[in-house]
Amino acid sequence: MSPTNAEKTAKDAGVFERQRKLLQLLDALGGSAGNLDFQKLLFLYCQELSSGAPYDFVPYKSEPSRSRRMRIAASSSSAGYL
Repeated sequence: MSPTNAEKTAKDAGVFERQRKLLQLLDALGGSAGNLDFQKLLFLYCQELSSGAPYDFVPYKSEPSRSRRMRIAASSSSAGYL
């Protein structure tokens, strides 16, 4: 069953609104931002709104890469922690 024109229009309006908010946030950062900085600002913006936030954030925990773990171990060892 395909969506009606009204459903498509409502969905498009929601997408447009979210895109507009993203551009406003990017403008607040001077028009350019790194991925992580932009995600942090977007997270804080959504926390401020609480209800009706345009995005949901799901905690993500990842382990550091093997090379990162090796660098941490090497620096900890040279600092006398290991």
